Amino acid sequence: SLLSYSNHGYGLLGYIASYVTKEAFPDFMRSRIFANLGMRNSTFAPHDAEDPVIKRMNAAKGRKNDLHRVQNHRRPYRGTPYTLLEPMYITNLPAGSLLSTAADMAQFAIAHINDGKSSDGTNNILQPWNIKRMHEKAYSNHPKVEGMAIGFFERRMPGNVQMVAHAGDTYGQSSMLALFPDD
Repeated sequence: SLLSYSNHGYGLLGYIASYVTKEAFPDFMRSRIFANLGMRNSTFAPHDAEDPVIKRMNAAKGRKNDLHRVQNHRRPYRGTPYTLLEPMYITNLPAGSLLSTAADMAQFAIAHINDGKSSDGTNNILQPWNIKRMHEKAYSNHPKVEGMAIGFFERRMPGNVQMVAHAGDTYGQSSMLALFPDD
């Protein structure tokens, strides 16, 4: 066996969650995760004009009711022109369509370091043993090399400090959530 990351695995996981709960994946995430953690500005439906987060973004001051209306816009940045990319349509929603804010992602991180509880301690998204298992190495190509935890990549930092992280990139953006579960 070899370790191989696959976006299709996250697509399958999202499909299973939708099938079992009879909810569309964005609705499942909104009702089961985001609402319980107070993540008001997160969605897995960035292309849905009726999604509450997208409606709020489009209605924000300075918007013209079209999130993507600034296509092919040129403006100087440090003396160099740039072009905004056309919006991408991501069909594998669970694997790469999360639209969120730093404040909302902080709530998600807090749940991971707080044994699955929301920052105010009133809601659990997972039991403590589930969170612990998600942060442990599940597989690697060799016991002495870093591997995968459940939903995270496992890393060893200087001083043998464990870090679990998940990063994502698409055209024009890059993101990473890193946690240090032992600290």
